[in-house]
Order: sequence, then C-alpha cells, then structure tokens
Amino acid sequence: MSRYQRAVEVEDLIVTLAQSRQGLTITDICERYEISRRTAERMRDAVAERFPLVEADRHDADRRKRWRIDSHTLQALLPLGAAERALVARASKALREAGHDRLASELESLDRRRK
Repeated sequence: MSRYQRAVEVEDLIVTLAQSRQGLTITDICERYEISRRTAERMRDAVAERFPLVEADRHDADRRKRWRIDSHTLQALLPLGAAERALVARASKALREAGHDRLASELESLDRRRK
C-alpha cells in the first residue's frame, strides 16, 4: 500500500457515505476496501471527526447499524461555480451601492473562503 493510500480511501469513503441513501455498515466498509473490522471502524471514526455522521434509520435483517453523511453537508464544502460566483459579485455590488459596505465585505469574505 502506498503511503497515502489510506487517506485516499478515507476521502473515497466520505464521498460514498454522502452518496448513499441507505448508508454503509462496517461490513460494507470492510468489503469495499478489503480491510479489517478495526481498520474500518478507524476510517469511520476519522470521517466522523470532520463530518457529522448520521446513523441511517434503516437497519438490515441482521440489525446492523448503517452510517451516511447528509449530502448537503458535503455540498457546503465544495467551491462555488462560475455562475454562483458571478451572483455573489452582483449581490456584493448591489449591497455596496445601497450603502451596506459591511454586509458586502462579509459576502466577499465568504466567497473567498469558498474558492
């Protein structure tokens, strides 16, 4: 395994948990990455340190817990697209023209953080 392989797998797990409606069990994680149960638990815990994991409402026939990440959580971390950034620029300009410099500055600051 390469030096950064586990980090790549954790990143992949984040995306998979965000895309899954049903959620993943520890067994699912073990099988997907061909790892031990303890390593799968560590990976889940590493994700949980950064993202709020939601225990899915559904339990399978064996009553195993499933976890997922609310897709809106991950979406909030992605950079803004060109159309969204143009909208922010127009809104900021309108705020400045209306005399709301502080609000315009806050909006611009938010835009810079989302690059």
